[in-house]
Amino acid sequence: MVEPVLGQQRCASARIRNGAISIEVHCGQEALWKFQSSRTGQTFRFAPPLLPLADRRVSAALHEVQMIPLRRISQHITEYSFHGKLLRGHDLALRVTFQINDATDIVRFRYAIQPIGAQSSAEFGPGQVEYFRVTTPLLHEGMEVQLGSLWD
Repeated sequence: MVEPVLGQQRCASARIRNGAISIEVHCGQEALWKFQSSRTGQTFRFAPPLLPLADRRVSAALHEVQMIPLRRISQHITEYSFHGKLLRGHDLALRVTFQINDATDIVRFRYAIQPIGAQSSAEFGPGQVEYFRVTTPLLHEGMEVQLGSLWD
């Protein structure tokens, strides 16, 4: 289920919810998205990625959140995507995609930076992309993070 939520940044945020998880996608600098497991009750807040553009490092915090129609991948997996213009500067947008298994609390996600319009002039500069920062409660289990070819 996807439902709009009034965000604190005067921006319509979005929530994905099923029996196993809840995800909220937000505007602003504090958290790009928040994940909560129904099984454990733990909540994780993911900060926006930081991008090394030619003239400065830019947070990929969103100015707005718009939902892209969901896509059923298989009998148990649904793909949800959201996009929005970056909060500060540059003619770039961020697309956030989640693949969610209806029966588990495991979520796959990826980010894609996209130019807005044909005249977009933003260029990547030296430095590393900070793909994500996450706040965690006391962490007692190992977590796996795979970057790269998450989807074929």
